[in-house]
Amino acid sequence: MWLRPGLALRLILLTSAALLLAVLTMYGVFQLQRHADTGQDLRLPLPDQMAAIAELLDRTPAEQRPLVLRALSSVDLRVNLQDHWPPKAEQGFALPRIAWMTARYLNALGERPVRAELERGADDDFRGPLRIAIGLRDGQIAVVELRGPLMRAALGRPLVRLMMLALLMIGVLSLLALKRQIQPLERLVEAVERFGTAREIPPPPPKGAPEVRRLLDAFTRMRERMHGLLEGRAQLFAAISHDLGTYLTRLRLRVDDLPDERQRDAAERDILQMRQLLSDTLALARPRSTGDTQAGPQEIVDLSMLVRREIAAHAGPAQAIQLCELDEPARVCAREASLARLLNNLVDNALKYAGSAQISVLSRRGLIELRVEDRGPGIAADEIERVTEPFYRGDRSRNLDAGGSGLGLAIVSDIARRLGGELELRPREGGGLSARVRLPAV
Repeated sequence: MWLRPGLALRLILLTSAALLLAVLTMYGVFQLQRHADTGQDLRLPLPDQMAAIAELLDRTPAEQRPLVLRALSSVDLRVNLQDHWPPKAEQGFALPRIAWMTARYLNALGERPVRAELERGADDDFRGPLRIAIGLRDGQIAVVELRGPLMRAALGRPLVRLMMLALLMIGVLSLLALKRQIQPLERLVEAVERFGTAREIPPPPPKGAPEVRRLLDAFTRMRERMHGLLEGRAQLFAAISHDLGTYLTRLRLRVDDLPDERQRDAAERDILQMRQLLSDTLALARPRSTGDTQAGPQEIVDLSMLVRREIAAHAGPAQAIQLCELDEPARVCAREASLARLLNNLVDNALKYAGSAQISVLSRRGLIELRVEDRGPGIAADEIERVTEPFYRGDRSRNLDAGGSGLGLAIVSDIARRLGGELELRPREGGGLSARVRLPAV
């Protein structure tokens, strides 16, 4: 069995293959262009022509050279003889490659000095003539100037366009090949981001470079272990909740026999809070593999209608809850019981610490945003990130005498995360707290 090349080697091979293909393409296009221009296989058109002009002038007697110059010159090609090298243009652009190639052909017939440059035009571009100066054997200088289409052909503009197009295609193919190599990593990132949510997807199958395959295998094993740990934790909390519930029921029966009414009421409140704490803890400890905090299939829920129904049935004072803005429909994919618990936790939190709550449901760019705002003491800026941690309560900004287990916002954050959304807490302008839950719209 052949060894699979590593990711680093694959990237090196892809890059090397792209560069080699680019060089071969440039060479092939260059050969095709040369063959189309000259019909020859071993000569380049412009240097070959310049060498021929120089050789012809060398072989022509001095008295016949003017006639030859007239025969060689045209609208696009001008040839003249000078006793001295022409001065370099102040804004010229040297072309050493053309000079070197011309000298290479000339050297086969005897060494001659060659200089090539391109002058700038009136608009500061390169429309000026392409000038090639060649030293003849008798000391005179043959100056060849190319203009118009002949100059553009000599500079190889069509060739440049073909090369650029070929290089662009090679670049696109290289990117597609590279993307194919990293595609498993992109799917792995998506699987990690959705882990423990209602939109959880299985990890991608192991394929690609050995390093990538090992990474995918390791993630799959870690995912299975995490699900096993979460399932075990949920079963442990369920067993503890069941047993403690039995003892709380017995304790509740004994409390009824207390002669002191004040002590009996205080004990009943403690038992009620303990039951609520058990319920909240069990809800937060449910395995993420279920994707939500309630059993049952996912369904399409109109959040605005749910808000109206839950607020109408809320046990708190109706006048303390204000419905500000409800966009309809505001559909999300979730379990209705989970959304109801999320909403009630936020409303209860606002009523507990502020005595009132303002609720809005907004539809924004593929997201449904639930806002529950109050005018209470708010939360200190340095505690915003911590209040969603289990059992954490901001003692400085919220009153501990109000009770609570410190799990309300943690449960809201957990439900939102499992549904592919997020909970954001921010200070409200004018005082108070603004709790915003964003969920994907359907």
